Amino acid sequence: AAVGRALDLSGLGEKLRGRRVLLKINLMKGAPPEKCINTHPEFVAALTALLVDQGCEVHVGDSSGVLGFTDEALAAAGLDRAIRDSGGRVANLDAGPFRRVPVEGRVFDAFYLPELLFQVDAVVSVPKLKTHTLTGMTGAVKNFVGVLPGGSKCELHVRAPHPQAVAHAILDLYSAVRPAGAVVDGVWGLAGQGKGVGPRPTHAGLVLAGDDCAAVDVVCAEAIGFAPADLPLARAAVERGVGPASIEDVEIAGDDLAAHRVTFDRPGFEWKRWRLAARTYYKL
Repeated sequence: AAVGRALDLSGLGEKLRGRRVLLKINLMKGAPPEKCINTHPEFVAALTALLVDQGCEVHVGDSSGVLGFTDEALAAAGLDRAIRDSGGRVANLDAGPFRRVPVEGRVFDAFYLPELLFQVDAVVSVPKLKTHTLTGMTGAVKNFVGVLPGGSKCELHVRAPHPQAVAHAILDLYSAVRPAGAVVDGVWGLAGQGKGVGPRPTHAGLVLAGDDCAAVDVVCAEAIGFAPADLPLARAAVERGVGPASIEDVEIAGDDLAAHRVTFDRPGFEWKRWRLAARTYYKL
């Protein structure tokens, strides 16, 4: 019911009606739902079933963060069964074929992306609401890093050696995908993470949807205690004219956000260690 209400209030449900849709979920690895690492199978099933009922052909998938094991991760996380049982089609975004997509970016001038992105009528980001050691928060925009197949994800970190560079690299990718919007699984989110701050599943009780991923992320940030100006990706989006500068620039329908705010533990930042790991893996 909450997912359906979010689709209605945001206008995203009507926008997608009867179309061929790819739901780009967050599949980090084959973890059980209580770990709050991936988009929850029940959330994915609810969204898929609602869109199928609206006459959509629904493809659901990702390229797993565990390189080369997307099918296994989908199965271990319970997502493949949830997708099929709700009438969707499982999409392994590592499986190809791929297309070279030129962009006028700050870091990249082209990406190799799954052909499926360009065979559907609409791509929708369906992230898990989480903090992140690299970008502070991961949401609707950063979720698209998962459309990069296999080891090509590593190149993003190699070519972007500091937080703001990573933010611009992600926005380069975002410009290639041109999504129709986002539906965020913020029922249970993941707070903390990183050096000295353990991963902490945190109940937020939020379902957010909108037709502008950058605006959705600003609302997500405010909901879990971040100022958008604190987040490299939000700052870069404002700089490039693809995101709102503050919550005041976003029209919010539905419940009063102030009544639903919850403070997520901040992540530990580990830039140097991650950069070294990315470089080493890429050279291998």
